[in-house]
Amino acid sequence: FTVTISDLLYRVIFLSDRCSNTVNKIQNIEEGSVTISCPYDSESVDKLKFLCRGNRPSTCRQQAVITSSNTQNGRFRLSDDRKSRIFTVTISSLTLKDSGSYLCGVQRNSGFDVFSAVELKVKDFCLKSYHISGIEGRPVTLQCPNSGQQLDNKKFLCKGDQHNNCTDMMENQTKFKLLNVSSTCFSVIITELEAADAGTYYCGSDSQLRFIKIQLAVETWKLPSFMAKVSGFCLSKRADHLVLVAVWYGQIPGAKRLEMRFHRHL
Repeated sequence: FTVTISDLLYRVIFLSDRCSNTVNKIQNIEEGSVTISCPYDSESVDKLKFLCRGNRPSTCRQQAVITSSNTQNGRFRLSDDRKSRIFTVTISSLTLKDSGSYLCGVQRNSGFDVFSAVELKVKDFCLKSYHISGIEGRPVTLQCPNSGQQLDNKKFLCKGDQHNNCTDMMENQTKFKLLNVSSTCFSVIITELEAADAGTYYCGSDSQLRFIKIQLAVETWKLPSFMAKVSGFCLSKRADHLVLVAVWYGQIPGAKRLEMRFHRHL
């Protein structure tokens, strides 16, 4: 998102170490990115722009983390829209250490640089997660959070170890089906599980704050070893239900014959 700092320009007459009484406050989460927008006047179009940490104008330009003469510095990128007279600084891959005070500065030939103040707060990223298991060949339902703003916003389900580097699974609409969309959540059904479907998934809406981590395990259904030898079965209809009787010989101690009945109401 973009935060615009408006009407915060002021002149530092004696380069004293003070800052504007009005500070623009912005916040984001770890691993995200934030864009700081700083306006300037028509006299500053061709001047040097810069961003520094802290609130000391007297040393800001010398300690700048990014300038318009070097627009890329690690996680910091500066862009200058001269028509709108706004320069922006984007900080990517945010960490908690990025929290704090910043100054946007514009160099002036008079020696009196112009500054605007920003306070950035980076929140600790706490990702919710859950584990789910399914049986090979059968469907499984994944529950995902929705942003709650619009029902028609983009939903995603991707598979991979990292939420910002995973494979989109919603392109396969035959196997992965979206349903039960509400303002708070939606469901994705994997129609026929395969062993290769096991792994880590991330799903949510198009908001970077609304997604969840899912660990999916796929189990193979096997007939218990004591049921290995079925001697016979019969199917009969009784009133309002069917009865399937299966008889097998197995390895249960002390038992030579085992019978199990399965009832299904019509």
